[in-house]
Amino acid sequence: MTNSQPHIPPGMLMRVIQDKQDKIAYYEQLHKMTSDRQDIDIISTIHKEEIDHYHTFINLYAHLFGEQPSVLSTTLPQIYSFVYGVKNSIRIELDAYDLYSNIFFTDPNIEVRNAFVRALTDENRHAAKYTYIFTKLLESRL
Repeated sequence: MTNSQPHIPPGMLMRVIQDKQDKIAYYEQLHKMTSDRQDIDIISTIHKEEIDHYHTFINLYAHLFGEQPSVLSTTLPQIYSFVYGVKNSIRIELDAYDLYSNIFFTDPNIEVRNAFVRALTDENRHAAKYTYIFTKLLESRL
């Protein structure tokens, strides 16, 4: 199988990289909002995986387009409560899953597909883990 030219435009990959950077800051803040050891471990693991994806996408951008991407600095997110943050994290992860699935299924380039299949699989698992935390939070209020 020969490798095809990527279809992903530089601007879309920049958006993915920026979103990753924003998620890293968001999850860093979110994990500081709970004292539950299990929740901290889950969020810390997700945070680490987001950092790994960030570096993967930075390297992919440099490989595809021959230059390092110019990533804007992230403003710290407003998380009003831990429950709100966890609920929002589910949406963030599912939105990323949808975007990455679309890129994976439409781009013929093997490097692009490999980077995005790993990320979309992780995003789906992250959404499930945040759903678990959210369910625990709801059950504790019953």
